[in-house]
Amino acid sequence: MTHIHQLQNITDEFIETLSSFPDTEFNQVPYEGSWTPAQLARHVLKSDRAILRAFEGPGAPAGRDPLALKPKMESRFLDFSKKLDAPDFIKPEGSTYSKEELLEELRTVRQKFRNAAETIDLEQLCLQVENYLGPLTRMEVVYFVIFHTMRHLHQLRNMRHALGRMKSA
Repeated sequence: MTHIHQLQNITDEFIETLSSFPDTEFNQVPYEGSWTPAQLARHVLKSDRAILRAFEGPGAPAGRDPLALKPKMESRFLDFSKKLDAPDFIKPEGSTYSKEELLEELRTVRQKFRNAAETIDLEQLCLQVENYLGPLTRMEVVYFVIFHTMRHLHQLRNMRHALGRMKSA
């Protein structure tokens, strides 16, 4: 499966799972120390917007395997036993959000990102994206988005389970 198909599949799963929350649970804290499903979606949206701006920005030859950092990102994001802290600039600002507005914005930003990923040179470094591993190629940025979404899809499923238990208790 290509990176574009993986991106589309995980995006569809994320949006479908987010859509499945009833409005009464969308802005509800599922367990202590957690964001709400809405806040988690807002975080993903803010991250996606920042990544899209950088992704479409200037690039440069990487001079290395364009997927060299993929395994390290995958192991970090998909290790669900470790808590990762989001940088302040992509933390949700508030506590209550509209499900319909967030879903629409997520769909729009993801479609723009997918369109860019289909037309841009993915082997180049994305000069405005640097994380704990250093500069990423655009291909690695695509996988960053995939792994980031997978991590938060896992969290959404846990939230749905916890909120379902609260309702039946």
